[in-house]
Amino acid sequence: MRVFLDCSRCDEAFLKREVTFIDYVRNREDSDVHVLVTTQRTGSGGTQYLLQFIGHGPFRGVDQSLTYSAPQTATADEIRGGFAQLFKLGLVRYAAESPLADRLGVTFNETRGEHAAPVRDPWNFWVFRIGGGGNFAGEETSSTKAINGSLRASRTTEQWRSAFSVNANYRESRFKVDKNDDGSGTVLSVRRDNGVDGLVVKSLTEHWSLGLSASAISSTFRNYDLRVRVAPGVEYNVFPYSESSRRKLTVEYTVGVDANDYIEETVFGRTAERLVDHRLDPGRGLRQPRGSAAAQVNYPQ
Repeated sequence: MRVFLDCSRCDEAFLKREVTFIDYVRNREDSDVHVLVTTQRTGSGGTQYLLQFIGHGPFRGVDQSLTYSAPQTATADEIRGGFAQLFKLGLVRYAAESPLADRLGVTFNETRGEHAAPVRDPWNFWVFRIGGGGNFAGEETSSTKAINGSLRASRTTEQWRSAFSVNANYRESRFKVDKNDDGSGTVLSVRRDNGVDGLVVKSLTEHWSLGLSASAISSTFRNYDLRVRVAPGVEYNVFPYSESSRRKLTVEYTVGVDANDYIEETVFGRTAERLVDHRLDPGRGLRQPRGSAAAQVNYPQ
């Protein structure tokens, strides 16, 4: 039985060692079964693999889909082992109707004792990420040092998606030059960028969702003493959200209110201003048996 594995994140060398009762082919047209694998993040921070088995030739019209969910704490070896097990189970349906049927066997691993109680998520689907870094570089006439940090929190369920983040960046550069007016002979450049942002999205139907985003930033580089933006929006997906790991065609429309306070007077002679903008963001993502594609257009006004 010839199988074409269409997966960009799979350990094919491992699968070829573990699943040996099939022939792996390089072209979809040469296969009896095409296995298309897509992935998406889960609410608890893990990864969900969707395996779509598409029959060709003698199995044309015999299709099925199986799902494997790897928890966030799973190691790479545990993930590939769990994936291989589901991969084999999905192929059994086709092998049972092939000359391999006489060589198949069924093994059932019986668990002893009571059934395990459902696992309770103490974090209630929240995922937190903390990041930070820094660097220093210097030579005879110049030096630069930088430090940054961030904290992110996200939560995804069937009905709600929330994301919040805080970040801070500091960069300092010194350059030795000919004596300037204060006689120091050194030019100092300091850049500070800090910000917080949040997003809350509610799924209304399989095609419509409603959301609200808000952000506040300060940036010496962009001349913002404080910039605050609040923007409600609506999104429509031509395809059901349940198929978003394979395909999506969305149109997102937001209307935002911006309050800008500037560090220095702008070229238009303003130290503060209030603006209203609206944005239209069409986007497309496609992962089908014949290939994949992605595109996005942003039209602010």
